[in-house]
Amino acid sequence: MARLRFKDQAFNFDISTSLTILVGQSSSQKSFLAHESIICARSEFFCRAMTGNWAEREERLVKLPHNKLATFALYMDIVYTNTIATDANTSPQDSHARTAESIELCELYVLSEKLRDKSAKNAVLEAMLVINTIDEETKSLYHGGPASNPKHFNPSADAIAIMYDGTPDSSLGRKLMADLWSTVPTKYILKNADELPRGFLKDLAINLLRDQPDRTSVALRAGAHPYTEV
Repeated sequence: MARLRFKDQAFNFDISTSLTILVGQSSSQKSFLAHESIICARSEFFCRAMTGNWAEREERLVKLPHNKLATFALYMDIVYTNTIATDANTSPQDSHARTAESIELCELYVLSEKLRDKSAKNAVLEAMLVINTIDEETKSLYHGGPASNPKHFNPSADAIAIMYDGTPDSSLGRKLMADLWSTVPTKYILKNADELPRGFLKDLAINLLRDQPDRTSVALRAGAHPYTEV
């Protein structure tokens, strides 16, 4: 049965209500077309741009010169499909591919933070939990509940730096980074400390000082709920 809602909540698909979003620098700039009612329902950034007394509202043009085209394309996919595209076919042994995907997701989270889209941020962190936990027996993506023999692919130092450079201290994205590293051996942390953000090392130290019932990942035990904004 179809879900019902009030008529004033219906999206407007009239072409006159669309807006153009210019992403990237002039040499490689691309235009994205979005329906105002759809993107503004999700993003506080776009909502303010299109409701305030701004040039963007009059021109129906929003410029994002400092954002990557690929990252914004992934964001638009979330806006219109309410899902997040990940490479589920990546082999559990392909650590390079998983590292690259973690970086992409961190970039997407930072963009969603900039655009003030809570739903997108929640989706990104849930996806990050999924791709960073692989069931070694089935080689399948793990969506929750106890795995028979889970193996963790923790975010790289580059991914962590992207997250910490683009989010506030209170970010749940930062919390997830520290929680995912809660089982990393101390020797490895010390060896790579110079490449890790100071804020991350502080958050991780707080995690490690807490009494833990076992050495399983804090994030794995908690699931997605603690990282969900409401």
